[in-house]
Amino acid sequence: MFWLTALLFLSGASWGSFLNAVGGRMVWHMSVDEAIRDHESGFGLSHRSKCYHCKKALGPWQLIPVFSLLLQRGRSVCCNESIPLHYLASEILFAFVFVCLGASGVLLPEFISLVVLSSVLYLLYLSDLRHMEVPVALVAALWIISVTHCLAILGEEFYVYIISVTAGFSLLFIPGFVTSRILKKSSLGIADPLVFAALSAYLQLTLVPYFLILSSLVGIIWYLLNGHGRRIPFLPSIVLAFVLIFGLQEVGLLVSGNFSVF
Repeated sequence: MFWLTALLFLSGASWGSFLNAVGGRMVWHMSVDEAIRDHESGFGLSHRSKCYHCKKALGPWQLIPVFSLLLQRGRSVCCNESIPLHYLASEILFAFVFVCLGASGVLLPEFISLVVLSSVLYLLYLSDLRHMEVPVALVAALWIISVTHCLAILGEEFYVYIISVTAGFSLLFIPGFVTSRILKKSSLGIADPLVFAALSAYLQLTLVPYFLILSSLVGIIWYLLNGHGRRIPFLPSIVLAFVLIFGLQEVGLLVSGNFSVF
């Protein structure tokens, strides 16, 4: 059991490190082929991982998930600058996800389904937080995951999925549209209601309004702490609220012995 837990921890930490590299190397307004050919930035898809500050290539011992950052005490060896905390946070987060899924005894399809979902959510979180911009490919990937998930568990009752995503989209899009008309400026991007709708399908229909309320509360707190009169990304609030509500929902199902993710 110890070795299985250790393997899951290292696998999850490695996956989190990989996702963080993907999120950091996203080159906006460029195709993948253009990004691969871009050798000037030092952070193209074909480059080795480099120091966040001085751009020096990192050695293998500096790329061990979690442990390298801890041994370096959060500072780069090459230039002694502090390493952003989100690198360590992403590795610990996905190590936790892998270990929890393994401990819950989910089957492989369920495991893969949740790992893929959490990965897309993390990239959406990063992209909107860093760039106030969301790649269409990530939103499309989330919808593909959402539809596949619901086809697997709902079968002929696919109309339940239609109701859930329609309710989710309407609950966020309509207030955002009305607010934009009143204030005469865009207050909500189209990606926000699309992501909200896709995630609503994972929740019981009665929980969708609470999902909206919690997303709004997180957004308000975020604005009060970091806004200072400027625009803030809303997708991170949606992702954080979904993780909390979905987690509580699934813990309740796990207690009753019915894990119904996939």
